[in-house]
Amino acid sequence: MRFLPTARNLVAAADNAKNAAEAIRKGPLDTIHIAAPTVTLTDVLAPFIAGLGPGDPVPTVSALDPNQGCDALEQGADLVLTTVVPPQRFSHQWVATLPILAYVPAAHALAAKEYVCVSELVAHHLLLSPTGTYTRTALDAVVTAQGVEYSSIREFTSSQIAQAVAAAGHGVAVVSDDSRFELVGVPISVPATANETQRSTLAIDLFAAWQPEHHAAAALERLVTTLGGYVVHLYGANMLPVPAAE
Repeated sequence: MRFLPTARNLVAAADNAKNAAEAIRKGPLDTIHIAAPTVTLTDVLAPFIAGLGPGDPVPTVSALDPNQGCDALEQGADLVLTTVVPPQRFSHQWVATLPILAYVPAAHALAAKEYVCVSELVAHHLLLSPTGTYTRTALDAVVTAQGVEYSSIREFTSSQIAQAVAAAGHGVAVVSDDSRFELVGVPISVPATANETQRSTLAIDLFAAWQPEHHAAAALERLVTTLGGYVVHLYGANMLPVPAAE
């Protein structure tokens, strides 16, 4: 029985090798397996795929477990979209910076604000994703850094349901999704650090990663560049990644 997991890994590796050899024999990138967070699949990847043409690769997609990350590349995925900086052993590109917003109905007191401070936000009943998810990890880090505590929270595995509950008037949904149910998204202010000249807003970065030895690595890189341009078209130039400091 102890050999069973090893045997399964060997079979999976053999299948991956066979598929890669077949793909190389065919030449162009005809199909592509993309693994991405659920929200990215819904709000970014699905509409991007809808705009692909007959000459583009046929995509298959799978939801990315936050704990899995780039390991999916070693389990059959051609391309991974993740909010965690990929390990150096993978080729990767920064795709976009996506905001985490506090969603409320238009009649809510926060709706008229230019932004909401973390110390003010935690005083509300918050509708959050579970601990360990991308948006929750980013929010928890800021809350801890500010030395404040949540007054009242409720967790939802579905960020769309969190927005639905907010629309029903039962709290403030803090998610990175597009707005639904006519909710107003209020940026969450993050105080400036010693190296910054002005305060910023809470956000997560989206990276794309692929195996550098992938037979269609150049095609994958072009596809990622096209995806980055699409995100800017969809959300505006403020979604562009911040250039790394020299």
